[in-house]
Amino acid sequence: MLKFVLVIQMCYAMQGVCNLPMPSDVKYETHKICALEGYKKAGEMISELDSDLVNKNRILFKFWCMEQKKEDDKKKETST
Repeated sequence: MLKFVLVIQMCYAMQGVCNLPMPSDVKYETHKICALEGYKKAGEMISELDSDLVNKNRILFKFWCMEQKKEDDKKKETST
């Protein structure tokens, strides 16, 4: 069964540069739950930053949900 890991990346649109992606430690049951959490977390993160910094650098957050097999499934594959 698949799980999903949320990955968030902060970008500076004015410079065309992004920081390294930051994967979450949390594994989500569905893509939809992961995506909704991505919107929520990205909103929280940009809200916590200084407004002048965000406006000057056109900071934005990208996110995506990576598929990840459960550990049990990985063990089954390696034991066969």
